[in-house]
Amino acid sequence: MSKESHPFLVANWFKLFIVAIILLVISTYFYREYKLDECITFAEAEYSGKRDALCIAEKKGGNCELSLKNTMNFVYMAGMTSARDKAIQECYLRYGFK
Repeated sequence: MSKESHPFLVANWFKLFIVAIILLVISTYFYREYKLDECITFAEAEYSGKRDALCIAEKKGGNCELSLKNTMNFVYMAGMTSARDKAIQECYLRYGFK
């Protein structure tokens, strides 16, 4: 270290420490927000993929309207919706702020 910078650090170490703590808190907040959004997006994408696979299995193409009159469709959709909701809830537990 040069002699010119040494007195600045000695005189302002507490202020620099406070700034470092504030930056750490802010970066932690934004990182958790980013991870929460990423987790929810993944849960939604997984649900959409399973739903599209069910549509393709019924030869209706991707992103179709499934008839819930068919008992198996109703069971599959209820299970997939439940799994998606559980995954989103886990995202909030893992990355959300309380």
